[in-house]
Amino acid sequence: MTEKKQDQKALESKYLEHQALSQQLKQLENQLQTVDGQILEIKTIDEGIDNIKKTKTGEETLIPISSGIFMKCNILDTKKFLINVGNGVVVEKSADETRDLLNKQLDELEKIKKQMSDQFQQIILQLTEIEKQMNELISEQG
Repeated sequence: MTEKKQDQKALESKYLEHQALSQQLKQLENQLQTVDGQILEIKTIDEGIDNIKKTKTGEETLIPISSGIFMKCNILDTKKFLINVGNGVVVEKSADETRDLLNKQLDELEKIKKQMSDQFQQIILQLTEIEKQMNELISEQG
């Protein structure tokens, strides 16, 4: 095989590698957005718990049913929360216990986000290196 054909094959190989890493980067970006959304949701829930703790028993408030949909309700108990722990099992927790649970989830999500961000940066470095190698191969063919 001539050197030109070898360079062409190497360039094609680098191109395919670049495409695969670019796809991986897009997937990772989507996953990071999902994790960011989960982090925001936990922080919003934590604020909600704080607001409910300040509410008096029997006081009327708005409870979100869905995005932009609320229902007027009277608060019967501001000290206890019902937590779904899976398989349809619900347990009662105090506000502090609920916040502790949320903080543990938040810590775990922050760790995951850090790992994903590190992986994201690693892929960017790999892509930069591949682009450099591709440019070298192209200039050699020139």
